[in-house]
Amino acid sequence: MVAGRVEAADAAVGAEDLDTERETGRDVGVWLYTEHGVPPFYNSLIISNASFVKDNPEAVEAFLRGVYRSIDRALDDPDYAVEVTVENHPDVDADQFRAGWMEGIVPFADPWPDDEGQPRGYVNADLVRTYMDFLIEGGLIEGEVDPEDFIDLRFLPEALPASAGPTSVCSSSWQTRSPGDVNRTSRGRPNQSAEVFEQ
Repeated sequence: MVAGRVEAADAAVGAEDLDTERETGRDVGVWLYTEHGVPPFYNSLIISNASFVKDNPEAVEAFLRGVYRSIDRALDDPDYAVEVTVENHPDVDADQFRAGWMEGIVPFADPWPDDEGQPRGYVNADLVRTYMDFLIEGGLIEGEVDPEDFIDLRFLPEALPASAGPTSVCSSSWQTRSPGDVNRTSRGRPNQSAEVFEQ
């Protein structure tokens, strides 16, 4: 899109759409996949192999707690999140990052409505199954795997207050036809992925 060769592209809301606007000076619009026939899906994840999870349960739980604390700190103090990011990645444009944070992260901090009342990090296996069926029918992934076989909810830090965050640990995945075909399981709020198009 920046080069002007296409009019629409897959993008993460609050990041690539804003980058396109900044780099081109043109306005872009966004539509969510779920508004056009794609079933809801989670779009962030934490993944581990099953043997590590089995052999290191304390490390898994501690890591997840650290992730959630970091998310809470960043949501409570976005300026701090921007400061730390720019400090560690000097090539990042602070104003652009702040705009992306406020547009692409903060609005999605509440649990997905279907996950209300569940512990933070909860993954609905039925939602994942429906999305997998959609991908199989479209020829994007092969084979059938029961989401219950790779979604592990044992390590969710239930004592911490609910907010956005990555998934429970996923200990396996399914085959895709090529890298990037599929946004495997996920967490945060489903449907953040979108098509970006020039207005």
